[in-house]
Amino acid sequence: MSKIKVFLVEDEQCLVETLQEILELNGFDTMVAFDGLEALAKCVEFMPDIILCDIMMPRMDGYSFFNEFRETISSETPFIFLTAKSEYSDIRKGMSLGADDYLVKPVKGIEVINAIKTRLLRQKQILSPELKRVERLEHAIGLITMHEFKNPLTGIIGFLDLIKVNIDTIDKENLKEYLSYIEQAANRIINLLTKVTTWHQMQKIDNQLVENSSRSELSGIVEQIAQEIAKKYHRLNDLTLQLKVNPSIDLSPELIKSCFSELIDNAFKFSCEGDLVHISVSSEKSTCIVKLADNGNRTNATELMEYQPFTQFGKKIFEQQGLGIGINIARSIAGLVKGEVEFLNNNPRGIITKVSIPLTV
Repeated sequence: MSKIKVFLVEDEQCLVETLQEILELNGFDTMVAFDGLEALAKCVEFMPDIILCDIMMPRMDGYSFFNEFRETISSETPFIFLTAKSEYSDIRKGMSLGADDYLVKPVKGIEVINAIKTRLLRQKQILSPELKRVERLEHAIGLITMHEFKNPLTGIIGFLDLIKVNIDTIDKENLKEYLSYIEQAANRIINLLTKVTTWHQMQKIDNQLVENSSRSELSGIVEQIAQEIAKKYHRLNDLTLQLKVNPSIDLSPELIKSCFSELIDNAFKFSCEGDLVHISVSSEKSTCIVKLADNGNRTNATELMEYQPFTQFGKKIFEQQGLGIGINIARSIAGLVKGEVEFLNNNPRGIITKVSIPLTV
């Protein structure tokens, strides 16, 4: 049986030597780096099972190393921060980034060993049921699903542990903040489940849904969705609307919202504050045209046109959340009324999403 590999990233020589000796005496295979940049380079040859990382280090600190490791190397490896401060601010930042645990220096050897064993056991408990299901699914779907549901679940468990440990001393403001993080993670899981359910329903849907739906005025719903999403990103000033017509189409308000919410959200998610997101509704002959134009650096139109469900774009560049099925949902809903979703390059940068829906009398 191979040894568990522990990566120790710490700039204090004495602490490194002590912890490395303790870890190896307890049967762990260890690798050491003295800053984040060195650690990233060594990860190529040493893929760890768990990482112990100091926060304050030269060249690249622990937070930066954590983000870079998660984006470019692995989003699953358990991560324990070491901090010389016991202040809530350090703990909050590490946990909000997605770290699995933290230890306050000076730290005892038994505390390190127990923390490693606890995190590895919890990792196994979280992943094992999912891995059994993944074997019955396509590889890509399984990996993305496991990643997207594990992260918020780990955050919920982490902050609940933090509350339990500090239950007698925690003040109301910190408690409110921790509960806010838990609420955000829970809402993320609910949002993911809603998208999966909608996607699954769209695969089985027939014309009966269209026949039973009432006609809805498109522009008013699109405007409402756009303003809600712009407000969520605190970018109401970046939103511009040009609603030349307000056509009635054979889709319910719920389906229209499902169709455009993900497309509009992507326009804001993959562009920066100060970049305009322009939405227009117009008509060409007997067709309603909705255009969403952003100035982001998300991807190019060709990639989007070739997009398949359960795919994410530029994972190493963008911090993405979700299963990547929003575009498929939008296409499926538009297809109910013989419409289509297209993507064009928005020069000099960004994407134009074009939704065409035939108008009926």
